Amino acid sequence: MSDQDEKQRERAFVPALSRFGALYDPVVALTCREGIFRPRIIEQLNLRPGLRVLDLGCGTGTLAVAIAKAEPGVSVVAVDADESALRRARRKAEEAGVFIEWVRAFADETGLPCESFDRVVSTLFFHHLSPEDKWKTLEQARCLLKMGGELHILDWGRPTTVLHRLGFLGIQLVDGFENTQDHVAGNLTSLVRTAGFSDVESLGSLDTMWGTLDFIKAVRAE
Repeated sequence: MSDQDEKQRERAFVPALSRFGALYDPVVALTCREGIFRPRIIEQLNLRPGLRVLDLGCGTGTLAVAIAKAEPGVSVVAVDADESALRRARRKAEEAGVFIEWVRAFADETGLPCESFDRVVSTLFFHHLSPEDKWKTLEQARCLLKMGGELHILDWGRPTTVLHRLGFLGIQLVDGFENTQDHVAGNLTSLVRTAGFSDVESLGSLDTMWGTLDFIKAVRAE
């Protein structure tokens, strides 16, 4: 990619954090039931010493820090394109006394070596992406995983009630109807399967004031 192309991508990039500033973390915690979904996704990762874990689209680093604290024997790498979010993430890691490798990059072009991670996890990130970038990011995740490695996604799925469908309109107004269409239609698991993952399964859902969050797990089999 040329320098000009990179600049164009930078101009097109609108970080979620810039919309809410210092309110981003408390808004997510209060409205998305983070106190429930974060420990649940960590349990889903089935961490053990020696694993390499990548947090893709890590935002302000809350999950990455929680992973490092939950199992000190894992190596955690966290990627995000938003430098302001990464600055907050680094401060969180310092305050928690954990080491995390922070990488500023787009999720579909991390620059990290293929087949170098046992787990790739992404929470509340895919709904920010265009349909094309969703596909590219899934391809990148598959590349980065070792054979038998697991992809774990927590993101918006098909709303379970009319009330949650109305709540999800707020997400769509912020992140765009095109970007969120696959979510409201419940297509995310199908996208993961089409990207070449096997054993794709939904491990449940969680209703919030903005809609319904889906817990997805998949495996790189080949």
